Amino acid sequence: MLATPLLAAALALTISACGSSAPSGISAPSGTAGASPSGATSASGEASAAQFCGTWQQFRTTLAELKPILDSIPAPSPSAAPTSLILPTMQDINNVFQQLDQVAPPAVSADMDALSSYWSQIVADFQYGSTVAQVEAYIHAHPPTNAATVSASTQQLADYLSTTCHITMNS
Repeated sequence: MLATPLLAAALALTISACGSSAPSGISAPSGTAGASPSGATSASGEASAAQFCGTWQQFRTTLAELKPILDSIPAPSPSAAPTSLILPTMQDINNVFQQLDQVAPPAVSADMDALSSYWSQIVADFQYGSTVAQVEAYIHAHPPTNAATVSASTQQLADYLSTTCHITMNS
């Protein structure tokens, strides 16, 4: 089973790989479920924004519901943890990011694509180590191709989620 420290280490790994302090997006929800998106100019744009916001809210709610369960599970040191404990969760998050990338409204399409691409590369890098520390070392030596720009994309995405979806990335 996966414990919160392991997931936190994996998420910190993805963000720290580019030297960013960008929000990870999995803290406890502070947004409003079913928030009405604003700023969309067409029916399809509104539908896309609504679906995008709804998927983000479900993602955050699911993680918030799992947190108390995961917190109660003892975990080994995150850096010494085998990647096999984290990889399934990383892949699940990757699948959610791929879905979000497909429904992202035009205003954040490029930003969601950058985050999705970055995360996919991080997940792919799990093949280069059997522990979190080994993967982290590999990622630091071979950062994802968009590591230099993902922080700005993540910040723009966080701004959109805050203003349009009423979902705050930081807690």
